[in-house]
Amino acid sequence: ELALVAGRRLVVLDASPLSAVEPPASASPMVAFAPVAAFLRGVAAGGLWGVVRHASSLPLPALSLLSAAAVTLSRSIALGAESLATVGEPRSFMLLGRELRMMPTAGLALTCSPPLGSSATATGAMVANLPACLRSAFEISHTAVPDMLFLLEAALYSQGFRGAKSLASSLFVLNNLMEAEANADGPASVASYGLGFVLKVVDLAATLRARVQLTKESIVVLVAITTVFKASLSDSAFSRALSLTEQVFVRKTHALPPPAAL
Repeated sequence: ELALVAGRRLVVLDASPLSAVEPPASASPMVAFAPVAAFLRGVAAGGLWGVVRHASSLPLPALSLLSAAAVTLSRSIALGAESLATVGEPRSFMLLGRELRMMPTAGLALTCSPPLGSSATATGAMVANLPACLRSAFEISHTAVPDMLFLLEAALYSQGFRGAKSLASSLFVLNNLMEAEANADGPASVASYGLGFVLKVVDLAATLRARVQLTKESIVVLVAITTVFKASLSDSAFSRALSLTEQVFVRKTHALPPPAAL
């Protein structure tokens, strides 16, 4: 999503299948792990954003390729940008045995994903086991699944909704129900919901309340939900969405899941 917003092309290399590769002792890393080398050269020459998933599963020779490429990229991006601005074309650099015109928009990221259910300590251990030269070439950051319910409540409070806690709970439940309904239609339908959907509703509700001067906050949110659904759903899906909205906001037939389920 970040690449999409920034207008960058993103390519991903899954390193998991390469974890079992045992190259001959006489083979160079660039020959033994040719897919990794080709991926890194393509990222640099194309000015792409590259992500190596499960990088910690790679054997040491492949990690040395990543380290060499990362160091070269970090040193050449600034020089390439300067050359592009002054000369009109990027400078050439040697990257993993090839001379390439290094595009200054190139970027490289690694992910170290522990097994499902592992703690944050497990992720930290995986990062710590990477070679020091590789760790020094990257900024280390940790990510987590956002707490949508908390974000919703904060967004509603920031827009002046006094009943933010109750409204956030109802909107959270509605989003989960809509995602469950969309599962049958495939990933593209599910992608229509989530944090982007609920925040769109909040923004529209704030705009409507300022323009129409409605005093009952639940009515404002319901109008916003209906407007968003009407703009994005077919007639049949819209009818089903209205039914679920009525169940959640009017009849209150769906309670908020217990904290353990959030």
